[in-house]
Amino acid sequence: MKKVLALLLAFSMLFVMAACEGGGKTDNKDSVIKPSANEEDIYIHDNTWGDIKLLRVTTESRQDASELLKLITEYLTSLGMNYKIKSLYIIPNVTEDYADEILPVRVYFEDASIDHIYVSVLVDKTKYTPGKVCVGNFRDSDVINNEYIETACWYGSDFNTKLANDLGIGNKRPNVSNVSFPLYMTRDLSFEVPTKIHHMLMQDTMNAFYKYIHADWSSEFEPGVVIIDGNYYQKLISDTIKSLDDLNTYLKQYFTEFVAWDIEAFYGMTQGDYPIYLEKDGAIYVCPIGIGGPIGYIGPEVKYVAEKDGYLFMIIEGSWTEFDDDFNPINPYFTYDMYVFEKDASGEWKCDRFRDIPYGRYETPFVGRP
Repeated sequence: MKKVLALLLAFSMLFVMAACEGGGKTDNKDSVIKPSANEEDIYIHDNTWGDIKLLRVTTESRQDASELLKLITEYLTSLGMNYKIKSLYIIPNVTEDYADEILPVRVYFEDASIDHIYVSVLVDKTKYTPGKVCVGNFRDSDVINNEYIETACWYGSDFNTKLANDLGIGNKRPNVSNVSFPLYMTRDLSFEVPTKIHHMLMQDTMNAFYKYIHADWSSEFEPGVVIIDGNYYQKLISDTIKSLDDLNTYLKQYFTEFVAWDIEAFYGMTQGDYPIYLEKDGAIYVCPIGIGGPIGYIGPEVKYVAEKDGYLFMIIEGSWTEFDDDFNPINPYFTYDMYVFEKDASGEWKCDRFRDIPYGRYETPFVGRP
């Protein structure tokens, strides 16, 4: 009986030891991102940016330390690299953009025989598709002329090229002149062919914008010209627009509150000594203005739509043409823009991201807004 108990005790101790060892092998998150006072300074030399001190990813140095570790672990595992990570170091990004950022992360493994690897992490800062995605990896031997940051960013460009090709607007599509939106926004969207409703939504939104900025109310003007403060105006006859606040309300029928305000602020058509829109005696007076049409612009068409997280994403193809010496159309080409709509409290789609396609004068910012 004593022998049996001794054997059981021995087996129990072995089981506990094995369990402890196994747990240490499968979960080392705390040690990977745990701050340490004895960290060794690590530098790299980049031929463009000079000597750069790497930043170790810890819970103190970055709020997203756990997110980065999980993202990179899953990415390397997807590549069949099931190595235990020892630490993560970021090459501080001197190429940070307002809407996105590439984080080059140097990954060290606990097995010292395995060389460290760099993972390019793209950070999407837009309000519509925020998040991070690994877009490529490389070794020191892949870096040409010590251009580490350039190499990391190249993978971000390559990722965007693949997304463009998936949409049919990349290098496989002839005569693409410009794509005005960040392609990485499309990475998790499931696009579909637009319906008639989508085309009407785009057209109504554009019509409202150009009616406002071109002061194109000719069918609603009272006959004759009115002189106010020495300037020429025409009186707008409308049951719904009798004040500047009503003009803002008009824009908010089609745009979110911020975009309606941003359009007004950008064009400043109610400001100055000779405002385009003037409120007087319970009415709006308008100074009609003209603007030439963009040469070579044929028109817009909704190419694809996708819905996600309460947003409607609309990719719009603009058709353009060049002309020969006799003004005959030749060499058609295309531009691509993205409008983003969100629903208001009543369930109506309002445009939250807009771009003036034919003239290119106005574009709602993707980030840096309330």
